[in-house]
Amino acid sequence: STPDGFSLFESRNRAEFDSMHVSPLTKMRLTAQILKSSSPVPVHSIEYLDISSKSLVSLDAKLSLCRKLSHLNANENALESIDGLEQSAALWTIDCSRNRIRSLDGLSKFIALGRLDLSSNRLDWVELRKIRHVIILDLRLHGNPNLEKDPNYRYHVIDIFPNAWMLDGIIITASERRRVQTLFRESVSGRRPVRHKLPEPLFVPTHLKNLSVTGIFGERTTHMMKRFPTNSVQTREIDGRRLQYLAYDFQQELFLAAKHRQQLRLRDVQAPPYVELLMDMRSGDQVERCNMFLLLLLVSIIYPLPQSIIESTLDVAKLIQIGPVECLPFFRLRPRP
Repeated sequence: STPDGFSLFESRNRAEFDSMHVSPLTKMRLTAQILKSSSPVPVHSIEYLDISSKSLVSLDAKLSLCRKLSHLNANENALESIDGLEQSAALWTIDCSRNRIRSLDGLSKFIALGRLDLSSNRLDWVELRKIRHVIILDLRLHGNPNLEKDPNYRYHVIDIFPNAWMLDGIIITASERRRVQTLFRESVSGRRPVRHKLPEPLFVPTHLKNLSVTGIFGERTTHMMKRFPTNSVQTREIDGRRLQYLAYDFQQELFLAAKHRQQLRLRDVQAPPYVELLMDMRSGDQVERCNMFLLLLLVSIIYPLPQSIIESTLDVAKLIQIGPVECLPFFRLRPRP
């Protein structure tokens, strides 16, 4: 089974976000020049774009130049809305954390997203209705004061997003969804009923009712939806399949990031599905070693360490190889310090 407490990342320092200030003199809009300077490839070929910490107040329509864009990192800017994202149909991973976002209009036509990070913004419950229909594998909303002040924050978000797989780095299991349904059902007759933040059943605006025809999606969405039909009921077995797919998706993101940094070698591109193999072995007799390795990998991504320290740590911990998986190639895909 998948533990409800399976966490990938911890929340970042919110006090630091609250103290952010962008001077009126430094406010910028996304320009073609910023796009060109942010990627080593021509704008029309950009798949991975990092425009974080550039004092941007708007994305405008410049993203329409990036037809192949799959991964967008626009955190730590001064965005109040994310209009323009619909111009990039191939988008799969969006990090707009640590901004000032109040409007989600730019996301309403997406059918599915791999990761949507809207943590540390200024969203309210009503605005979430615009993306309620989206299948989101990894959703992050922590650090939005208007949301987190509710003591039942996690229950409400799970209730609002029936198609979310993870929330704030923690898997949403079938059993947790049942507990949320029970909470709302049984609290009705209690002294302090917990009421839905948004109307039930799910309200779909007219312009979103034909998303199968008019919606925005790319190759990553097609790949996922072939394996997880929208009409399937979440079960314990589905939990396991989702966790396996998240491992696959995580590795695809590692490859894309490394490709952007021009760190990949041919043998890395042709490597077997390392993360998926490790997740398979977690159900066998290698659980502790796999967990230790995955923890070290995540730490090395968040806090880049010199390769020499990584290699010596793996050697001492007897983690150079786990079963058929060679572990060092993972660390060739992470950002270099």
